[in-house]
Amino acid sequence: MPTQQSIAHKAEWATPRKRRTDYWIVIAVLVLLAGASVTVWLFKPGFLSGRTAEKVSEERAANAAAKQKAALAQQALNCHAALDVTDVPVGAEVLLRVGQAPVDVPHLPVGARLEFVATAEGFAPNVSSSPAELRGTTGPDGKPRFEVALQLDHSGPKAKGDPWPPGEAGSEVGGKGAPGTVHLVSTPRAAEIWMLAGLGPEALIEQLPCDQSVEVLVAGPTTFRKRLHAAATDFVVRPGELSARMAKLSAR
Repeated sequence: MPTQQSIAHKAEWATPRKRRTDYWIVIAVLVLLAGASVTVWLFKPGFLSGRTAEKVSEERAANAAAKQKAALAQQALNCHAALDVTDVPVGAEVLLRVGQAPVDVPHLPVGARLEFVATAEGFAPNVSSSPAELRGTTGPDGKPRFEVALQLDHSGPKAKGDPWPPGEAGSEVGGKGAPGTVHLVSTPRAAEIWMLAGLGPEALIEQLPCDQSVEVLVAGPTTFRKRLHAAATDFVVRPGELSARMAKLSAR
């Protein structure tokens, strides 16, 4: 009959012992994983975090492009252009296109009486001017705001076209003073709006944006009309003035 001691001895041999080789296998696997991680880190930095060399390069390129765009925008903001219109018939007006009604014309001097002319196909041109002082309302920007309405009549049965309307007494070209906004409306709607910018035989239009094209109308004193266009690329740097551009057009 087996004794209690022999039973315990047999139970000890029945329990499987962990082999020492199992520990070496685990250690080897961990070493291989560590080596693989180091290899990936050396050859593909940021692979595990997602910030790979390609990703970093893309981010740097995007940042450089954003900075360049901001610099160009600031340069355009600081830059001013001038347009010299020559060979204008004596007595003719030189007008700058400001848009189609209804349109806001900002940055106009408050202390000036500025002349605007509306034109539309099938209608005789009509002239109006802003008041000597822009009063009455204040725009969202906190600056003076005034509305000018232009009523156009249908063209008459004239073979040579409608005569150009004479300017209103007291109208100015340019002017000085704090800036305000003129809101222009027309009947019919969407008439082209032009602002008096000079008189013949030569007119210099200043304070124009550097990055935009310009439309100019030479008109009067009777039925004469000539439309001129200056593209943004036509404005070249003035000698010694990096923030100034200049272009010339001939009305001949």
